[in-house]
Amino acid sequence: MLEVYMSVLFPLGAINSKTGQYVYPTAASKDQKYICPECQSDLVVVKGDKRVHHFRHKAERSQSCQYYEHPSESQIHKDAKLCLKSLLENKNISLQISRKCKKCPRRFQVHLPEFHEGRDKIVLEYRFEYDHSVRIADVAQISFQSSLGSHKINIIYEICHTHKTNNDHRPEPWVEIDAKSLLQNLSSSRLPEIILIECVRNDVFCDTCDVFTIKSIIPLKKALLELPGGDYHPWRYCVLCARNIKYCGGYSDRYHLFYCIPKDDGKERLTVLEDEYDCFYAENKQATLNFGICDPCHDRTGRDLGTGMIIEFPFDSKKYSVMDYFRANS
Repeated sequence: MLEVYMSVLFPLGAINSKTGQYVYPTAASKDQKYICPECQSDLVVVKGDKRVHHFRHKAERSQSCQYYEHPSESQIHKDAKLCLKSLLENKNISLQISRKCKKCPRRFQVHLPEFHEGRDKIVLEYRFEYDHSVRIADVAQISFQSSLGSHKINIIYEICHTHKTNNDHRPEPWVEIDAKSLLQNLSSSRLPEIILIECVRNDVFCDTCDVFTIKSIIPLKKALLELPGGDYHPWRYCVLCARNIKYCGGYSDRYHLFYCIPKDDGKERLTVLEDEYDCFYAENKQATLNFGICDPCHDRTGRDLGTGMIIEFPFDSKKYSVMDYFRANS
């Protein structure tokens, strides 16, 4: 009974011995040869009317490798990665990923980047550097940037089976998919044209609930940017990490400026101008305050920081609503 249960629950895929491509059981053909991803031995394709389509080892190998009969946690995780890569590369399948809002019951669809033939690649276990550490993505869509001579990550896909990914260890955009749910989606006898998958991350708000609060670690006076006027190249502090950073005047295009008004005064219209140094500032200085955030902190927030965000300061009694933001010298 256990063997039947495991085969139905996890119809693990195999490797086409001729092409080297991963193939899920529903897409396998009996006139092709397939090998086990674990032991590299030949497999039998089982495709009937009574049981879920699946692979199995030939009789003489059934005792030495249990990849299909009794897969381990790591083997299920491995197969789910191979399966996802194959789905993303399949032009005949539309993969749609949804997630649940952190605050309300609403579900919304994740925007996945387009795949451009010849430029983009789907890569397993892609190594990249983030936040001064080397990370490994389960699956990543990357594109080559000829002007820079390097690759750019378009999106990261993490497979969750026993432990979820730390939110601070990945640049946005990234999604996390439950391994069992992914494999169960392919357990039918016919491969669907549209596959619906749930992202298990629970740290994202829908558009309706999208109010983000930044709690600054420095006093309001220290955070303020007095631009323009006098010195166009002031040293100021990131409101999230207190890094001492230089703004404007051609020194950097990395740092972000915020234009905020007290939250209770949110109806007042804000006019943003640009000065001769390409620095943005607010025309109505009485109603607005300028804050800054460095690029590393901006990346770690995991989202674009714009209208509706709330900034709080430890020694100030008010909350400030962000009206607009720009990259300095952008």
